[in-house]
Amino acid sequence: MPEVRRRLGRGTVVGMGVALWLCRVDWDVVIRLLQVFIAGAVLVIAQRGLRNTTRSLVQKTESDNRTEWWKRYTWAMEKVYDRREEVTVMGWDAINVLSRSSLATQTEVEIINCLVMRRFSRAEPEEG
Repeated sequence: MPEVRRRLGRGTVVGMGVALWLCRVDWDVVIRLLQVFIAGAVLVIAQRGLRNTTRSLVQKTESDNRTEWWKRYTWAMEKVYDRREEVTVMGWDAINVLSRSSLATQTEVEIINCLVMRRFSRAEPEEG
């Protein structure tokens, strides 16, 4: 072996060692490990895709529900300012229900409360 080192140089001996090591590797095991690694990577990618899809569906559903809440609120506000008393009462009842909805934000509930307070302050006769 010392003769080979002198003639071929140091790098060639190392190269031969690597070649001998590669010949002893059980390639079936390597291929199976690669298959497991690839399957794991695919599983992680699929899980992230499913999570993102679920999040976007939840967000879309919530947005659609809020849009419908707003449509109902504007309908009720139109009824509140109707000239007929029974329609006005129906509008206030609808606003009362809408204010208790989980879809109403804190700001919207505060606006509704201001409207209700304004309504009652107008209804009470002024003391003079």
